[in-house]
Amino acid sequence: YRPNDGDFNIFKGDLVHILEGRDKGKTGIVRDIFWQKRWIYVTGLNTTLREHTEDGRTAYFHEENPLDWHQVALVDHTDNKPCLAELTYLEDGTATRVSTRTGAVVPLPPEVNEAPGMPSYKDTDPKAASERTYIVSSKTFAENVLFSPDLKDSVFERIEEGKDPIYNALRFRKAREKQQQQKQK
Repeated sequence: YRPNDGDFNIFKGDLVHILEGRDKGKTGIVRDIFWQKRWIYVTGLNTTLREHTEDGRTAYFHEENPLDWHQVALVDHTDNKPCLAELTYLEDGTATRVSTRTGAVVPLPPEVNEAPGMPSYKDTDPKAASERTYIVSSKTFAENVLFSPDLKDSVFERIEEGKDPIYNALRFRKAREKQQQQKQK
C-alpha cells in the first residue's frame, strides 16, 4: 500500500532534512518507511533513551522513533537544502524526482534501482505476463484432475478404488443434488 499523495516521493536510503521536532534542522538517511501509517525512521535521529533490565543488569540504549512524513523533506544535492520533489518523466519514459526549488534531478538512493511505486516500475516481464496460464473450464476440480494428462497411474488407481477423499466428496455431493432434484419434480 502506498499513499496516493503525489508529494510522497521519499524512499529508503534517501537523505532527508528534519523540519519539526527536537532534531529540527538535522539531516539523516531514511532507515525504514511504514507506508500504511506514513511513518519514516531516520537513522540516529528522533531517538529516546530506553531501559532494558535482565537478570538484575540494566542496559540503556537509544531507540529511533518514527517521524510523520510531513516532518521531513528531501535534501537537494545541489545546495544541501530541503526541497519538495515532484514526479516527472524523462524522454525515455522513466519517472524521476525533480526539485521544485532548483529544478535539479533528485536521484533515487543507490539501494533502489526502480522504486516499487514509481510508474516505470515493472515487476513482471511483459512476455511472461502475456502468457496464458489458466484455461477456463466448466469441469469441476475433481474432473479436471481426473482427466489431466499429467497424472501418474497411482492417482488413477486411488480414484478408481474410491480412496481419494476429494473425489468421494464430490461424488456424494452430486448424488445428493440428484436426489433433491428428483424430490422437487
